[in-house]
Amino acid sequence: IDAFFTRGEFLPSDATMSGNALFHFAWGVPAFVLIKVLAPAFFAREDTRTPMRFALVSVAINTALGAGLFFWMKSNGQAGFIGLAIATSIAAWVNTALLALTLMRRGWYVPGARLVSGVVRAAIATAIMSGAVWFMLENLALIRAELWNSRIVSAAAIVLAGGVIYGFAALLTGAIRISDIRQALRR
Repeated sequence: IDAFFTRGEFLPSDATMSGNALFHFAWGVPAFVLIKVLAPAFFAREDTRTPMRFALVSVAINTALGAGLFFWMKSNGQAGFIGLAIATSIAAWVNTALLALTLMRRGWYVPGARLVSGVVRAAIATAIMSGAVWFMLENLALIRAELWNSRIVSAAAIVLAGGVIYGFAALLTGAIRISDIRQALRR
């Protein structure tokens, strides 16, 4: 955020605050994706009420927890809006858990060894990428010196390198197979 947006009226402190909010929204992203994966299983069985009830529970949690965290954090001298991001991610994970547990309880989905293996492999690939990005950030001054001392080019290079490293790590760990890529490209 700092590399791409800090200039003019958008100060480094604004970039830091935006980054803090983005961090807390980011750990909720997998839940938002899983909701899009799990909800259609209900729709396919003509059960539209259950996902709607769970969505309403999620909205209630998001509203109550968001307001509570916002004012609690503000009263402790912190940026209250970060509490809103935290509440949004927690509410998404609650919705995901309710959907998944209900699917399993009804016998409509039974997680197998392939799911567990895939999650573990993806986590290992993510850890490899995270370690590489951490290393690059620790050596940011050297990277910037090699890339015309440009914050934007350095940030873009680190993001691109992280994506490439994750791709190789995912192939290496088996989180993604070449056949999966071929099949996706055929669509």
